[in-house]
Amino acid sequence: MKLKVKKQEFEAVRIEEGVYPAKFVDVETRELETDRGKREVFIWTFEVEAEDEAVEIQGITSTKISTGRNPSKAYNWLSAIVGRKLEPDEEIDTDELKGKECVVIVENKEIGETEVSRVVDVKKARAKKSKAKKKKTEKKKEEAEEEDEEVEV
Repeated sequence: MKLKVKKQEFEAVRIEEGVYPAKFVDVETRELETDRGKREVFIWTFEVEAEDEAVEIQGITSTKISTGRNPSKAYNWLSAIVGRKLEPDEEIDTDELKGKECVVIVENKEIGETEVSRVVDVKKARAKKSKAKKKKTEKKKEEAEEEDEEVEV
């Protein structure tokens, strides 16, 4: 039997490092070969707007979801997507989280000869201002501008 080795191709996504509003797309379990042997990890996928187009970008965590003094990265990411701290023994269906808004921190890393962008942290989505609050903020801004104009005269 002949075996042929193929190079695994992947689409290297590269965007500017920074903080991006994002939508949760999916999380899957995958086995990776590391310097410490094979291990299962979660591959998290998010959609961000970068350079006027939607781009899917990924991040990796362990499969450990634990709370306590030092919560796991997966726990922190899941809590950020849900929008609150999760309770011990709480079960979350990630299919119900698809499309949920959050904020991702992206850094670029060299993998082999290719630089790729990776999610390194996930934060809770910033609260959207209500229309009433926006109007109040706009009114305060207008009043401040009027006061500035009065001082300039």
